[in-house]
Amino acid sequence: MTTPGLTSKDYRDRKVIGLDDDPVVQMLMPSPQSGPVIVASHHMLLAEGDVILELGKPLCVVFRRVGPDQSAEDWRMSVRLVLDMIKNCSDIEIELACLAEDARQELIGITGKQFALLPAPRRSREPAFDAVWLPENRRIDLPDIGTNMNDVSVNWARLVNRLRIVIARDSPPDCSDIASFAAGGGELTVELNGPAPILVIIPNGIGLGHVTRQLAVSRHLRAKGFLVRFWCYSQAAKLIEANGFEVLVRQTAKHLRTDETRWILNETEELASYLWRSGTRTVVQDADRISPAVARAFQNPKVGDVSVALVRRGMWRPGQNIGWRDTEQVCDLVLEPSDLALEADVGATKMAAPENRGFSNLVRVAPTVLSGRDEMLPRETARREIGLSEQERYCLVSLGADTLVSHTGSALLIKEAARVANVKLVWLVSPLAGNFTQLKSGDHMLRSFPASHLLNAFDGLISAAGYNSFHEALILTDLPVLFVPNQHPNLDDQFRRARFAQEQGWAELMEAGPNSTHGSLNRFFDNVTRDERFTRIVEKCDGAIEMAELIAGLAAKRQVDREET
Repeated sequence: MTTPGLTSKDYRDRKVIGLDDDPVVQMLMPSPQSGPVIVASHHMLLAEGDVILELGKPLCVVFRRVGPDQSAEDWRMSVRLVLDMIKNCSDIEIELACLAEDARQELIGITGKQFALLPAPRRSREPAFDAVWLPENRRIDLPDIGTNMNDVSVNWARLVNRLRIVIARDSPPDCSDIASFAAGGGELTVELNGPAPILVIIPNGIGLGHVTRQLAVSRHLRAKGFLVRFWCYSQAAKLIEANGFEVLVRQTAKHLRTDETRWILNETEELASYLWRSGTRTVVQDADRISPAVARAFQNPKVGDVSVALVRRGMWRPGQNIGWRDTEQVCDLVLEPSDLALEADVGATKMAAPENRGFSNLVRVAPTVLSGRDEMLPRETARREIGLSEQERYCLVSLGADTLVSHTGSALLIKEAARVANVKLVWLVSPLAGNFTQLKSGDHMLRSFPASHLLNAFDGLISAAGYNSFHEALILTDLPVLFVPNQHPNLDDQFRRARFAQEQGWAELMEAGPNSTHGSLNRFFDNVTRDERFTRIVEKCDGAIEMAELIAGLAAKRQVDREET
């Protein structure tokens, strides 16, 4: 029996034949295979026999025992049918194999044939955690660390390198054989000289937060000798390329105006194939969570044992992203750049999760900015680059989120207060923004990414309270700062972040109410005109360096040779 339309050409270059969700296929397929083509289940040969035999290649057929939802009678019949099928194939060398010694003894007793034990999958490291597989519940428990995971969430090629798997009692024989095969502990693979590529995945974010963080991290990784590429859904691809990184530009379903489900299936295959062929062994995604297409790609047999790091900030709005821990089960490492306003964070990442997932290690690093103080231009040089007069006072205005939020009301109030204070405004416009409608003739507009190296040119900063702008203002400068938080529901909790800075005496907060707005504006511009400077007690270490060290540690373990399977 064959699948309609399937031909031997579909299997011609395959060294392991089986279903993608079969743990045995996942454990075998990424490793270089020599010798016969492995048919990972005799059921597969029964279903696709004509096509597989048409290959004319030596085969190793793995006979599986009774699995879930299968009767002993049906299993015995499947064994007889496959043996009948291959006994007439004298022109093809066919080896019979099993996953475990128990299976081998049972099949010898039933058939009178000789069966070999399939060599256990190779490992790139020794497992770190004990785990109990409960196939009836589709779950793997990790009692040592008090977590669990869905048994189909992570490629088994990854599991055998991280978990010492035992099977729950009374599990089907085939599941017992899979666990035994996974625990067999083939010899460790030989590492390559030099680091394998790292792929950084950038989602279709509204602003430049994801891009800014990962450029900061990737610069340090590049300095360590790693080849870093970007798989980018953002419109900021050209900004990444301008920093000297290779970018694989991707389109979302929304960009393409296509069906989301179909797009996820296609993107899953595209990403899995890229990881396989490029030899990429470490993936970093900067997002609230691992996206569906990326998570599914990690389950593809072609991907094998890829290390995964998720970078996600805190300060989420209360009630948002409740299921945030679900995708952590596909991660080795979860990195959270700390927030100077961490004490004010009441979002999901600060709340107790209903259930811990997987074996990932959560590390909170120092706050992260793209540029350091040593990269900032002196005042005179920065003013010359922008074209500002030495005699005037200037404030940089960066309200952000141009595609989501109208800044008309805030801009008018800021302009009037600046006019009264005799302070000039320079409006920072995102490279991703269209025409900035608040500007009129005579207004000074600055388009620069990054702009942090120019901050010394100004006497004050007026800024939204997104992660990057907030931390750049407070860490890199001692200038008066006025935060104008964007409060769109799709953005982070900018109001609580800005209010915390106000309570610490670090900045002024421009709220929605007219009285508090006028008061904060007046205080801010008074500080600007008096040339006030602020000493802020903030963390001095660089979270980007810390993240690069941790990601490099993951990547250093992944120097495994790959051969197309």
